[in-house]
Amino acid sequence: VDLYWARTFAAAERDYAHPKGIVGFDAPIDTVCGPAGPSSSPAFYCPLDETIYYVIGFRQEVTAEMGDFGWVSIVAHEWGHHVQDSLGLRGLERSEESGALTYRAAELQADCLAGAYSRDAEERGWLDPGDLDEAKALFAYAGDPPGTPQDHLHAHGSAEERVAAFNRGFNR
Repeated sequence: VDLYWARTFAAAERDYAHPKGIVGFDAPIDTVCGPAGPSSSPAFYCPLDETIYYVIGFRQEVTAEMGDFGWVSIVAHEWGHHVQDSLGLRGLERSEESGALTYRAAELQADCLAGAYSRDAEERGWLDPGDLDEAKALFAYAGDPPGTPQDHLHAHGSAEERVAAFNRGFNR
């Protein structure tokens, strides 16, 4: 994922800063973005230290239930948040005043960016048969429950919206 974004930024003649790391944990930890634990957010990007965090058991569960590329899609989604922050697309709560994306729009864009990475991975011959189905199943499964308000702080989009965003990135 990192190589894809480094190449993409270079092609656009933009500077690219790699995330500082990917950290798995299986017990509560303190991050610069606040405390995290296995029962809280299973995977997230912390912009304050430019690190992707994930619950080890969550990775194992996703891989067992959705397949290995399901997990890669989660990493690509979180990496998408790093890319958004690198480009100044996220950050402020009052998006209508700042021009930044709303939380939900940022989540759907991260799905789209995961799709763009997936297209590159397919073009390079890195995907196995069924990998794209794994990614789409993951995004469908992770859609917001019906009735979730679009402006809810943790809204990511419906199953249909998330798969459509991934497909938009893939079909760029």
